[in-house]
Amino acid sequence: IIDGWTISDHEKFGVLTFPQIIAKSSNVGVIKIAQKIGKDPLYNFSRNYGFGSYTGISFPGESHGVLRQKRNWSETSPASISIGYEVGVTALQIASAYASIANGGVLLKPQIVKQIVDYKGEVVFSAKPEPIRQVVKAETMSIMKDILATGTALKYMNGAYSKKYISNFAGFFPLENPQIVGVVVLDEPSHGLHWGGYGAAPLFKRIAQRIINLDDSFKHHKYLIKDKKTIIASKKTATPLPLSTQNNYNSYKDGYTITPDVRGMSIRKAKKVLLKSRLRPKFSGSGKVVWQSPSPGTKKVPGSLCIMGLD
Repeated sequence: IIDGWTISDHEKFGVLTFPQIIAKSSNVGVIKIAQKIGKDPLYNFSRNYGFGSYTGISFPGESHGVLRQKRNWSETSPASISIGYEVGVTALQIASAYASIANGGVLLKPQIVKQIVDYKGEVVFSAKPEPIRQVVKAETMSIMKDILATGTALKYMNGAYSKKYISNFAGFFPLENPQIVGVVVLDEPSHGLHWGGYGAAPLFKRIAQRIINLDDSFKHHKYLIKDKKTIIASKKTATPLPLSTQNNYNSYKDGYTITPDVRGMSIRKAKKVLLKSRLRPKFSGSGKVVWQSPSPGTKKVPGSLCIMGLD
C-alpha cells in the first residue's frame, strides 16, 4: 500500500528474482525496484530512453508522449510511472528504447528510409545510423538482452483511467545478433485475457517466425559454454544486417529453368521461390517442406509443376 493505493499482481508470485519480475510482469516487484532506485534516476533514465520527447523521425504528426517534470509528481508517481501509469509513450518510443537494449545501450534516431536504389540497381542514397546518446553501459545491456518485457495498461480517457485496456509486447530477435525490433499493440482486446503476455506476446512470436521463415539470413548461432557463463559465438555488427530479398539460384539456360532447393522452407517462402523460378507449386501436408519433386538442380520447362511434401 502506497499513500492509500493498494498495488497487487494478477496472481501471487511470492519471492522473485529481477529477471522473474520482468518475465512475469510483476507490478509489486517493479515498484519495489523503483523505490530502491529513487525518483531522480527513474526520471532521468526515462528521459534518456526518449520518453516524453520527440524521436526526431522525419515524418509529420509525431507525438512526444507524456512524462511530467519531477516537480509535478505526487507521492505515488514513482510507483505509478514505474509500471506505466502517469506516463504516455508511443509505439515508436517503445521500439527505440528496445533498440537501444539490442544494440548495446545506444539510443538511435529512427529513420523511415534505409536506402534508395535506382533502376540500374545502384544505391543512390544510404542512411547512416544517427546516435542520440548512450543510455547505459553496453555491459548492462548485454544482461538485459536476455529479458523481454510484456506490458498491460488501462486506457486514459476523458481525464481518468477507464476499464478498457491496451495490451502490448515489445522485443527483438535474434537474441545473439539482433536485427529486428518489434512492438505489438492490441487496442481494447475483446477476446481472451488482456495481459500483454497472453495477447500481444503470442502475436509477436508469430510475426517473428514469419519473418525468420521468409529470410535465410536469420540463422541460429551456436553457443559456447565456459565457466558456467554463456558466450555467444557471433560477430557484433555496428548496424543491423539488411533483410535479403534475393535468392542465389542459377539463371535460365536455353529456355529452361533450374529447380531451386526449397527443402526446409515454410510453404509461403517455398511458393515465393518457385514462382520466381517460374514453376507452379503444389503441396500436401503442413509445416515445412521435407521433400520435393523434381529434385533441386533439375532443368524444367517454365510453368512445370513442382510437388512438395510438408511435415
